[in-house]
Formats: sequence, C-alpha cells, structure tokens
Amino acid sequence: MRQNYVISYLGKDKPGLVDQLSQAVSSQGGSWLASRSVNLGGMFGGIIEINLPTEQLPQLEQAMQDVRKQASKLLIEPVGAAADGDSQHYQLKVVGADRPGIVAEVAAILSRLQVNIEEMETEIEPAPMSSDMTFHLDCRISLPADMQIDQVETALEALADDLMVETDR
Repeated sequence: MRQNYVISYLGKDKPGLVDQLSQAVSSQGGSWLASRSVNLGGMFGGIIEINLPTEQLPQLEQAMQDVRKQASKLLIEPVGAAADGDSQHYQLKVVGADRPGIVAEVAAILSRLQVNIEEMETEIEPAPMSSDMTFHLDCRISLPADMQIDQVETALEALADDLMVETDR
C-alpha cells in the first residue's frame, strides 16, 4: 500500500539540500508530488508532498540522516487526501502602506470570516515614487460555500484607507 507524506525542512542555504531530499525519496521508491521552497534570510526551507510505499517509511527516515546534517529541521508527516468540499477558491491581493501588525490584522479578519489561507506570499518594497515601504500580500484563499467574496473585500478594505484589495477566481 502507498501513503502520501509531507516533508518540511529548514536549513542554511547552500547547494545540495534539494538533491539530498530528492535522492532519499527516490531511493525508497517514492514519488515527488508537489513542493514549495524558498530562501529567506539565508535560510532555505520548504514543504514537499510525496507518495511512498508504507513499508518504506523506516528506510526513508534512515535515508534522511544525511539530510539532517544539512537541514536543522526536518519533519515527515503522513497525510490523507485533501477535502475540498464546496469551497470557493480565489486569488487575493492586498497592497498598502507597510506597518507593524498588518499580516496579523489581515489574518484575523480572514480567520473571523472562516476563510482558509491555502498559499500566501508577502513582501515589502519601496513605493515607486517615494521611499515609503509598501506591503504586498498575494494568497490563494478558499471561502465557505455560503459566503460572497465582497464580504471579504469589504472587511479587508475597512482596515485602512490606503489598502487596495483585489480578488480573482
């Protein structure tokens, strides 16, 4: 029998970590299904979904010993199939003046509305015509079946006058 697993990892950025991870998975008959990885602040981290014969998990754990020498954090968790239900999916973009707590404010509103964040990217960068810093959030969200996207937009726009909110299917 086969099982899906999610591997999360974090280590100092240097060549070879993805190679070690992929070799360990491949050597145990595993399939690399999906992944997201990024270098932030000199640390390279990510998450991988794999499919592996269940009897190979102990051998995969053993094969990961070399990876653990390069990655300061490594976790392997079994997962089931994702339940999508009647969710509505949208791409959400929020842009505005950066300030402390803006991610917490946005996340609190989404949580209060029972909106699930499926993927999220944030960054700050200088505004084109000034040296003021601008906050950018881009995320994939899912809404409960009975919710309208304009409820989310209205709640987020109420955070600040300078906040621009865009949604797209």
